[in-house]
Amino acid sequence: MIRPVLPAWREIALPPPVTSSQTMLMESELRLLYGLARDHFLNVGHIVDAGCFLGGSTLALSYGLAANPAYLRHQRWGPIFSYDLFEVEAWTIGRYFPQGTPPGMSFEPFYRNNIAPVSHLVEVRAGDITKSSPPPNPIEILFIDLAKHWTVSDHLVRHFFPKLIPGHSIVVQQDYLYEIGTGWLPVTMEFLSEYFDLVDHTELNSVAFHYRKAIPAALLERNLIQNLTRTEILDLGNRAIARFPGEQQRRILTSARDDFQATLASLGWPT
Repeated sequence: MIRPVLPAWREIALPPPVTSSQTMLMESELRLLYGLARDHFLNVGHIVDAGCFLGGSTLALSYGLAANPAYLRHQRWGPIFSYDLFEVEAWTIGRYFPQGTPPGMSFEPFYRNNIAPVSHLVEVRAGDITKSSPPPNPIEILFIDLAKHWTVSDHLVRHFFPKLIPGHSIVVQQDYLYEIGTGWLPVTMEFLSEYFDLVDHTELNSVAFHYRKAIPAALLERNLIQNLTRTEILDLGNRAIARFPGEQQRRILTSARDDFQATLASLGWPT
């Protein structure tokens, strides 16, 4: 079942419902998700859409799935599990929600309306993902766009990564190539680099990893970031930077590393 090379996705012609979706994702990221759902998914487990916002990622995954021969041969209800708080943040008002929208209001009805044509493919899990559970079956594709704090990332590693299929599953870290506020993601994937291969990225933001071999259960029994020292985090951040030959990616990861170190220093994190 080892399929370390991603399907060709860069030249995919996306269907109009995907290109016209309300989303913060770049079109290249939508192509990646569509391609994974169409060409990589074997229909033996689930797709996790962790941080679906108004449905851009959900639509890309769903329309890809709807063109997947393995799924079409054995169609079933809700192979995609979509997670989100579905709470309006102040900075999104005026950009994604009308002026006057109250912060904290649930936008789940907007999301459900946006994904209505493919809703039969989606199991919606609203609320704090750290208080939710992973799908009951293995996870073939894990898209992460809600690990906006290291405690959320640690929860996903502890509770969702054990569901991955060695030799097959793909993890997409959407905030990996981002300059501030998510510096724990490169550290997390570098810590687990013995078990994952970095296989592709979208120049900015998303990086895709192939789950090469099983992570020992004992390694997943503790919180990852929360049990590292600041020096260990710095070393792992440096290793992540060294993986990228591109100047743009190295600059982004350097900024992410320094931002995370400054945050940890302000908290008095053990050195």
